[in-house]
Amino acid sequence: MRILDEQEKAIVRQLIRDPRESDNGIGELTGVNVRTVSRKRLRLEHEGLLAYFTNVDLSSDGAKQYNARHLYIIKFRVGVTYNQLVDEIRLDSSQQSIFTETIFESHIAEIDGKVALLLFVDGNSDLDIVQRTHEELIPGLLKNHGEDSLIMRLPKEKIIFVVDFLPLSGTQFRIMADTYLPDQEDTMKKILAMDWDRMISGHPGAGGRQIGTKDDVKVDLDYMLDLSAAVKKATEEGKCYAGAIAEIKLPKYEKLAGYEQNLAGNIERYCDFWNRGI
Repeated sequence: MRILDEQEKAIVRQLIRDPRESDNGIGELTGVNVRTVSRKRLRLEHEGLLAYFTNVDLSSDGAKQYNARHLYIIKFRVGVTYNQLVDEIRLDSSQQSIFTETIFESHIAEIDGKVALLLFVDGNSDLDIVQRTHEELIPGLLKNHGEDSLIMRLPKEKIIFVVDFLPLSGTQFRIMADTYLPDQEDTMKKILAMDWDRMISGHPGAGGRQIGTKDDVKVDLDYMLDLSAAVKKATEEGKCYAGAIAEIKLPKYEKLAGYEQNLAGNIERYCDFWNRGI
């Protein structure tokens, strides 16, 4: 943190009144030497403490370039920080281009303890906005923050997009290497409490199904909680790892996608958690 000196405060106050004011004009109005104004103003700009914005109304009420606008709420999982998000958007020229061309307004917020982006996206139509978002914006965020790190909700359409975070009535993939189990379970509970009707996952479900519902999330969560309880018991009995993998079966969930392939790895992951807290 840096505290502005009195001359810097005077310069900033004048620029708030009129961002187009020249150095000469600021000097005359504040009594600060013109060369000092130029030097201090440039320093404030380089430090990122002073920035200028221009707003052009491209909506149907203004220049009529765009006829539709959607609000997107994109929530990142634990581990993505505010500074990381800001820095990567600033340094990635492709993301800067997308933000200036298609996004009317953006905010970084905190939702349920996680960093989130609130974006007002402009387009020629509802379909144009969906295509721009999924073809241009989302791929850049996935590249920088991981293909399983995003949860996106479209409030108007009551749709959530969960990428690889949740399967459609399926088991978790192998040993869930990049997952902290309490966060995963807690996030699933919060997703169930959100207002949505349809879910798009990063991979199709059984039979090629593309769209999921809250029933899918509930089944996924119940599977994880039941498996956690079974592995906890096995850990207390000294059976992790080999004994637990050999003995634990969950017939209730044997028809879930990936059950045969992933159960052993899922058990191993929960053994890690109940044995070592990781």
